[in-house]
Amino acid sequence: MWLLDVKSYVLVDVVNSTDVRYATLSHTWASEEVSFADIQNLRCAKKRLGWHKIEQSCHLAAQRGIDYVWIDTCCIDKSSSAELSEAINSMFAWYKDSHECYVHLSDLDPSDDLETALPKCRWFTRGWTLQELIAPKELLFYDNQWNFRGKKASMTKLLSQITNVDEKILLVPELLSLVSVGKRMSWAAKRQTTRLEDMAYCLFGIFGVNMPLIYGEGTNAFLRLQEAVALATEDLSLFAWTGTSADEGFPYSGILAHSPSQFAACRLLEKIDDPLESDSRSFTVVNRNVGFQACLRTDTNHGDYLMRLHCKDAGDRQDRTVVIRLVKTPGGFVRHSTDNVFYGELHHDVQDLESWDPVPRAVTISKRLSTVDLRSIQQRFSESFHFKVAAEGFYYKLTASMPELADETHSSTHWDSSTSRFLTEGHPLFTGLL
Repeated sequence: MWLLDVKSYVLVDVVNSTDVRYATLSHTWASEEVSFADIQNLRCAKKRLGWHKIEQSCHLAAQRGIDYVWIDTCCIDKSSSAELSEAINSMFAWYKDSHECYVHLSDLDPSDDLETALPKCRWFTRGWTLQELIAPKELLFYDNQWNFRGKKASMTKLLSQITNVDEKILLVPELLSLVSVGKRMSWAAKRQTTRLEDMAYCLFGIFGVNMPLIYGEGTNAFLRLQEAVALATEDLSLFAWTGTSADEGFPYSGILAHSPSQFAACRLLEKIDDPLESDSRSFTVVNRNVGFQACLRTDTNHGDYLMRLHCKDAGDRQDRTVVIRLVKTPGGFVRHSTDNVFYGELHHDVQDLESWDPVPRAVTISKRLSTVDLRSIQQRFSESFHFKVAAEGFYYKLTASMPELADETHSSTHWDSSTSRFLTEGHPLFTGLL
């Protein structure tokens, strides 16, 4: 990492961030920031509007006995893709390892009342500043005239109210892994970044994952982030998001969200010790699907399945476990009714547990569905055969096949025994045997 000497303004290359005592600056970018190239020529750098932030940060650090500062505008050589990737993947650690971090609030005036004006500051709306709020041990807030306004440690209640980040996390970021994935995602739900991909990249440290950067990939960056988080945490609350799918005319969706905004309703999600939870869910990500072990329950009234997410909403006074709905297709499951999550019975209710799979089953779910996929699924269900037998004793065994799919393997993927539905996929030839 590159550190800026607070007296000479010369960049120094440091191999290990824990070997040097340094401060960091957290701010919102504006016009004429001083870049890595600019700082090599101080005469040029001092003419730019962003120089004042660098000068003040260095002055503060020097006053407090710190020899170096790290500032994201001028301490990353963005012309090097390798260096940019290292910086973004290491940024949370760099803020965490810093001796202290200075927050410069460019829209907070000296005369502003902190409790009234602070929630309106742009700093709380940016994606990158979430990790800059959580990671540093010591966070010092300054207004636009560089007057000291308070420390994170003494402002945790107000900061938590503004950001929804738990006070204990603000004080002890090492506890992050104990917070449900869905809840951590909700902290970024109302934040924005200039580049679409950065909405995923700015969350690496929040989830303890690393990924290569692919600028230009668009929303696929957030898809890759969720894949990495699923593999790293095996936390099913990742699937507790709500919102419309690719096309609002369809009730189906893949299992992964399109953006952090879809996690806005997850801010109270808590992990639970679920009696049905297995030691390992054996997550896999292959091609277009996510695979894992989970317990399902058939809902014959709706013709779909319920899946427990091993979490609860702290605001639910009945202490019920959160579930989502799935429907089966020949290619695996897809999510159903994504506008809401649903609540099962009390998560410790023994009678309720008996209606679920006794052991976890292998579940394969599509990661994301295009509009073409959604239309195809809608057509498959509209052309499927659904059997209802009135007399319990009469129903013995039902099998069904299509000529091209007569072998046992294909028949099992097209016949949904739990919902008594056979997915013909619109094929004109169909044979059902009862």
